[in-house]
Amino acid sequence: MNSEKVLLRTMMRQRLKTSTATERETASTTLRELARSLPRWEGARVIGLFYPLPQEPDLLDLLSEKSKRFVFPCVNETGLAWREASDTSDFESRISIGNNTLLEPRATEDVELCEVDLLFVPGMAFTTKGERLGRGGGYYDRALSLLRANAESIGVCFQFQLVDVIPMEPHDLRVGRVLYPEILN
Repeated sequence: MNSEKVLLRTMMRQRLKTSTATERETASTTLRELARSLPRWEGARVIGLFYPLPQEPDLLDLLSEKSKRFVFPCVNETGLAWREASDTSDFESRISIGNNTLLEPRATEDVELCEVDLLFVPGMAFTTKGERLGRGGGYYDRALSLLRANAESIGVCFQFQLVDVIPMEPHDLRVGRVLYPEILN
């Protein structure tokens, strides 16, 4: 693994730990407003979200948009499967990542990623050019490669997670754009 990536992940984990719950919620509220203002939001029928780990941006209030279908990642032996959820009560604890438990939709039929119009992607760090540093498993790189050509991928982060350079490797894929609030430096 690239030592620059390891160092950047370590630095971002530390910075995420020092942010407060109030700061993260304020920034998450702004991110949800930014998401709803995207040109693609209005026409999107199927939207890919993620259930946030404790220090990640929280977009779950977007589930209140009942005219849209929302799908969430579920880790399986080959990568990520995508399952529909319409409310936070649709989730259960599935696997542990470090000290955190990942919540996933209860067992339903998988939704093919090619059905997704708009995919919101978490990350440890992003550049304004859409370069992304994930947690190191390559799950979202594989997912991004499965999106149809006219689907839009959006990285979601706090402003301090924006960096000038991310060491990219051949398997690393970019997101189409990055949303971040102008707060929580």
